[in-house]
Amino acid sequence: MKIKARLILESKDAKVVSKSLDIDNVLLDNLKIKTYGHGNKVVTEIKTTNLKSLLNTIEDLLQCYSVAEKLA
Repeated sequence: MKIKARLILESKDAKVVSKSLDIDNVLLDNLKIKTYGHGNKVVTEIKTTNLKSLLNTIEDLLQCYSVAEKLA
């Protein structure tokens, strides 16, 4: 089963925050993550075949986003 998700978060500096989040993104066979800034939004697209991987990835991204947003 293929699962796709898009996480869209508002940011005071989307370009900086998205770059800091994209550094953590690794390419694996069953997990692809792309993060970019779009206006005042940080957009992360996730593709995976495992629901647990998706949930863990979203949790990790939200934690990293929270830190990056405070530092931006």
